[in-house]
Amino acid sequence: MKLRLGKRLCLFVAAVSVIHALRGVLSYLLSSDTLGTRNIRSGSTLSVENRIITSYPHHVQYEDWLQWRNGSLSNFKDNLSSFLKPENAIRIFKEEFQLTSQGFRQEYSTTFNVTLPEATKKKTYSVPLQKMCAVVGNGGILRNSRCGDEIDKNDYVIRFNLPDVSNYVRDVGSKTNLTVMNVLTCLRMYNSLAAGKKTFFPGEVSKKEAIKRFRKLKNSVLWYPDSLKANCTSEMLTYVLQKIKSDFDLSVRVGYTIYGDLSNFTKRFLGLSGLPTVGMRTVLVALLLCDDVTVYGFYPFQTDSSGKTIPHHYYGAWSHKTNKYEKSVHGWNEEFELLKSYHERGMIRLVVNKCA
Repeated sequence: MKLRLGKRLCLFVAAVSVIHALRGVLSYLLSSDTLGTRNIRSGSTLSVENRIITSYPHHVQYEDWLQWRNGSLSNFKDNLSSFLKPENAIRIFKEEFQLTSQGFRQEYSTTFNVTLPEATKKKTYSVPLQKMCAVVGNGGILRNSRCGDEIDKNDYVIRFNLPDVSNYVRDVGSKTNLTVMNVLTCLRMYNSLAAGKKTFFPGEVSKKEAIKRFRKLKNSVLWYPDSLKANCTSEMLTYVLQKIKSDFDLSVRVGYTIYGDLSNFTKRFLGLSGLPTVGMRTVLVALLLCDDVTVYGFYPFQTDSSGKTIPHHYYGAWSHKTNKYEKSVHGWNEEFELLKSYHERGMIRLVVNKCA
């Protein structure tokens, strides 16, 4: 009799544990639904096959946008910060500490809201919370957009992969506070420097041009948001940064994410089916750090609202090529849909038209 009661008690405890686990999963799914990530995709207005957009985000001036934004952003931030603390999103090395590969300490935790180790606190600091932020992609939609002045009015401007800013100030502005470097750029830089090649980014720009772009990073931060365990390792990234400093006398402040699995976190949190782009991960972090976020240059289509063909990038070799995203591991169409829905709900301001 006691044996039967013991078995029943064990079964009861197991059942309670399963129920608690299911409640946790359900809570996570419901929290994602409050953001509309799954409902948005069911009403897609974009053609993946033809890459034609039939529902175009209307352009909204910043002052007008402030008038009709709703509580969606507040709910989003509360939910996001419960998983990812703002002070942990980007850690920047203090100038007085020498950069070594061992300094890039990353955590691989399923909770993400881990307590920072004291050693990390001592060597790094976080990005201060900002009022107005611009996340500026490199999309060809920015060519002839005349968005430069509008972008530079933001308190904090984020760019990607050392873009050419100097020759396109009218369209993209000149201000830069944070430059995001993806894994491909890190590998290209490492291979170029290690092999002593004439081109800094193979086949794209000369070292002279690359150094010019690095000089534009003065007083700004270079952020690497990926895992340093594979592809571009902490040793490779450290080599690149030390080489830049020793060979070209360029000192760059460096930031990294302490979470080695930020990509997977972004995918789960936003309910994405494809591998999140570094741009989408950056938008997510910007929503955590900034009161107001405006997104420029995120546009994965071959034609604009008037049917005019646009290039892949607004600058460089890719400025002569059209968008080709069909074979990508990223869900470009899916991400643009999500950004468009956030724009329509007042959570971000998505700019895909001319600014002036």
